[in-house]
Amino acid sequence: MSIPEWMVHQLAILIQGLTYPKIWAYGALRPLVYTCASSDQTLPLSMLENLFQAKSDHPLADARELKRFLSELPVDNAFRALDEVVGWLESCKTAYLSGIQRFNIVRQLDEAAQPHLRRLIKDYIHSPRLSRSEERRLWTIIHGFWALVGEQYDACLDGLELKDKAAEQLKANLPLICARTIAAQGAVLKWELYRYGPLGQRLWQRLGRCYLLADGAGCVDKTLQLYPALSGITSAQ
Repeated sequence: MSIPEWMVHQLAILIQGLTYPKIWAYGALRPLVYTCASSDQTLPLSMLENLFQAKSDHPLADARELKRFLSELPVDNAFRALDEVVGWLESCKTAYLSGIQRFNIVRQLDEAAQPHLRRLIKDYIHSPRLSRSEERRLWTIIHGFWALVGEQYDACLDGLELKDKAAEQLKANLPLICARTIAAQGAVLKWELYRYGPLGQRLWQRLGRCYLLADGAGCVDKTLQLYPALSGITSAQ
């Protein structure tokens, strides 16, 4: 007897909950709302959005909760800290967030991850005696972080299509969003090449989209500091 698709999905959520217990309550309940008793009975997404919109905010959309999480990141275990950030970035993929909410969450997660990321990159590049499994472990978490953070910055840009206050706030941050999206895609490209991996078409689409949006808004060459602790200036160009 074959296992129904909806059951396979729920098992995957359970496994993710064991891996990332802090996002268990948020990540596990959402799919249970969306999936009916059989794989061929799925509630319309628009109906569920209207029904549960008031209760579907991402936990980190609360500024206090986000601040608490960032303060609890381990300072002496770079891999664990980055793994927790990756878990929250993953949870943002299906979250109901406005463009500016998504940007505020992703920006702060990204900035908090940078010192841990630099430590792991140093270990990957300069450690002479990494085992093959440890090398793969480090590559996976570093590449995974850049892929997710680039994807989420790109998702922020969807909010520009709405003509509301959130879209105006997002537009004010467009130079930084585009610069970080391009930087993240560049990092994905570099880490793919480390393992001679194929380069997906989506990467080039995101790069092109960012450049065109920045160019259309007249901010493609606007200089800025990419990260607070990073010296020098850059731009989307």
